Amino acid sequence: MAESQSSQDTSCFDAVDQQVSQLCDQFADELRGGKQPSIEEYLVGRSACADRLRPALMAVQSLVLLGAVAPPPHRPFLQSPFPQPGDIIGDFQVVGVVSRGGMGIVYEAIQLSLQRVVALKVLALLEP
Repeated sequence: MAESQSSQDTSCFDAVDQQVSQLCDQFADELRGGKQPSIEEYLVGRSACADRLRPALMAVQSLVLLGAVAPPPHRPFLQSPFPQPGDIIGDFQVVGVVSRGGMGIVYEAIQLSLQRVVALKVLALLEP
């Protein structure tokens, strides 16, 4: 009897997880599409999975807003050994040179996912 109860709990768990996963995907798609879906609206009528759905949707919302869910578009490799203004390195767009030193160059850059100005140090390659 206990084994039967345990297997029923597992199948219920899987169904709830699947529903939460599908709703998270839908929520992320809406956010990426420019909509601003409400977490509370997603919870309406879903009391069976609300305890798992709420934190999952909050995490998805944070990740999408930070740009972590969708990878950035493919960009070609740098054409020059040194980054130039406008070049993109990972999540950063180079604005210009701040200073040069023995270890490399410090650039002013914009972190694209957070839209903030940062200093980006690019280390020089050492010849063997």
